[in-house]
Amino acid sequence: MSPLAASSSMSSTPAAPLAAKLLLSAGGIMALIVAMLAWNGFALKDAALEQAGLAAASSALKAAEEARIFYAREIVPKASAKGVHIQHAYQGKNDAIPAPATLIRALADSDKSGNGLRLYSRQPFAFRKGDETRLDPFEAEALAWLEKNPGGTFHRIERRDGAPVMRLAKADVMVSETCTTCHNSHPDSPKRDWKVGDVRGALAVSIPIGGMESQIIGRFGT
Repeated sequence: MSPLAASSSMSSTPAAPLAAKLLLSAGGIMALIVAMLAWNGFALKDAALEQAGLAAASSALKAAEEARIFYAREIVPKASAKGVHIQHAYQGKNDAIPAPATLIRALADSDKSGNGLRLYSRQPFAFRKGDETRLDPFEAEALAWLEKNPGGTFHRIERRDGAPVMRLAKADVMVSETCTTCHNSHPDSPKRDWKVGDVRGALAVSIPIGGMESQIIGRFGT
């Protein structure tokens, strides 16, 4: 073998393993990039679904709050001045209408849209029984957080029968002496020392967002 041939053979020998290493490195980097893009896609879809669901739930919760405030401010005082009783046991009575909190429960019971509305407390009136007083894990966790952060909201996406549901809760706060006087004097109240600013419980909504998820997945192309 000539010196030139030997030199050529020696220089090409380490080149093949080096090329293989470079290809493997490039392949690994490409796989990592693909994985990162896929992860980012999933993260973006999750973020989009959360924001869309939260917006829908916030709107529903605000509507319920505003209906309750309007009823308490405009309807209850006028009805009371006319001798109409404001109470939870209003059904079947011509001289009674529901208390503001009872109105929320009545609205929730009559809602057939699938948007769950619920007003709950750790200290319900004695006449509340069964499912009315039972808290599920989300409700218990939300109320514990809201008791420490009454100005905030607590939300989470859960799955029901495989479909996503946005759950959002807000503190139900004693906003006036009218509230505290009623609760402190009611014979069925489990607590008699409520003060303005106390967290009485929570107002929550559950919004099915499966349709939103399908639209978002379609836009992302997966």
